[in-house]
Amino acid sequence: MCFESTVPTDRVFGTGMTLELLAAVHARDGEGLPAAVLLGAAKRIWQDAHVALDRTPSHGPVRTEAEEGARALLGDAFKSAYREGLELTSDHAVAYALGERKSVARPVLDSPLTRREAEVAELIAEGLTNQQIADRLVVALRTAEGHVERILSKLGFTSRSQVAVWAEGRRATRP
Repeated sequence: MCFESTVPTDRVFGTGMTLELLAAVHARDGEGLPAAVLLGAAKRIWQDAHVALDRTPSHGPVRTEAEEGARALLGDAFKSAYREGLELTSDHAVAYALGERKSVARPVLDSPLTRREAEVAELIAEGLTNQQIADRLVVALRTAEGHVERILSKLGFTSRSQVAVWAEGRRATRP
């Protein structure tokens, strides 16, 4: 199981759907930030569960409406808020939905990466492949690939070598 959560597997679908429905409500109420964060959190749940529920005829329109509304409200800021939601575990996403508006995904000191992404960056610096990273962290291959993609994007890099150099540089400057 690749969840960093105490949300039981049988509640994954209900949690993901509820987050997206709440996102739609926030978007309709003109609250773009929580809508985007909740959409990102729901997407993470679907990715971790290897489910494409957001593409189904019965549920896809809810997500589409919520996303279009949030994008219209936030403009370019949508991407950042959505990424914030992607960083939340299921438990943190539920806490956020219940009113904790401050993000619980914490970046590493002076870094745009979350703790988990920094950990993956260290493993990249060790020369591990995505499969080896997945095995080491006990997560699905796709989850490891997603971390690597987000790291490359956040750091503005195009190769794992650049990530390795960045991680080594950070290691050398730590107290």
